Amino acid sequence: QARDALLLALERLQPGDRFNVIEFSSGAAALFPSPVALDAATLARAKQFVGGLRARGGTEMLPALVLSLAGPREAAMMRQVVFLTDGAVGNEDAILRLVHDEIGDRRLFTVGIGPAPNAFFMTKAAQFGRGTYTFIGDVREVKAKMTALFRKLESPALTDIAVDWPAGVDAWPRVLPDLYAGEPVVVTAQFNANAGTGNIALSGRRGGAMWGSLLPVATTGNEPGIGVLWARAKIGALMDSGRTAAPAEAVRAAVLDVALTHHLVSKYTSLVAVDVTPTKPAGVAASKTAMPGNIPEGLTGFDQLPRTATPAPLLIAAGGLALLVAGAGDDHVGGAAA
Repeated sequence: QARDALLLALERLQPGDRFNVIEFSSGAAALFPSPVALDAATLARAKQFVGGLRARGGTEMLPALVLSLAGPREAAMMRQVVFLTDGAVGNEDAILRLVHDEIGDRRLFTVGIGPAPNAFFMTKAAQFGRGTYTFIGDVREVKAKMTALFRKLESPALTDIAVDWPAGVDAWPRVLPDLYAGEPVVVTAQFNANAGTGNIALSGRRGGAMWGSLLPVATTGNEPGIGVLWARAKIGALMDSGRTAAPAEAVRAAVLDVALTHHLVSKYTSLVAVDVTPTKPAGVAASKTAMPGNIPEGLTGFDQLPRTATPAPLLIAAGGLALLVAGAGDDHVGGAAA
């Protein structure tokens, strides 16, 4: 699936584009030392390289992203990184911190391949990279979903979006992604009593030219559902700041304040329901049943891992046998010496 998606991506390149291909498993290696201009020779070499890719090793994303986010900007080109992976990683925070620190003017688009990609990580990485996340769970979906993705990459409706709010407004998210056809950008804001008048200045870049618009501050009634959306957005932004550089205790205190005020579930708060309905007759002992640990449908290999654990009773018996053998050996050696 990843190979088919990458070949389709190469076919979408246009004259004047520059590109590179980076493979990663337990390590990372780039096809070219730096992005090269598209021509018949470089495209043929890239296709040959991609055709020889095989799934192997681990999923070490960090070195691959270091390579893809390195290098100075060339001319006025928009730099886009399309990251195809199953997302099976354990160092999520380190990777997200790298994207946050090094993304610069680039855009990161993540593509989850296979039956069970790490959707949380892939979505967050795209968010930190001001891109989008695409999920491809079936090889039959590769062409349709990659075509839709590259249509977006080739013609964003509005880039470098910025919002200038009146004083006293608390709006989230602070950094906005680009706007694409069919995918709205949602921003929620909390207004204080002094921010009910004036205009909201919206700006961005459209087709290479600057674009802007003024929106009057709405004076409609208070809608509690909007308040919950704002609170969830703020909690999400606070948790994201904890993955970069914000102190953990400060993040926890801020999240608790918002979550308790708006009665929301977070990493530090829960909603508890107590059911007093009896589940079994009094005096009947509860039974214990072993439940199988299931894996996502279509994910193979985990049911074929070697069974290396040794049962504890067998270890005890083996240890006792070793002591008996050692004791018998000592008697025999003593007799021989006499």
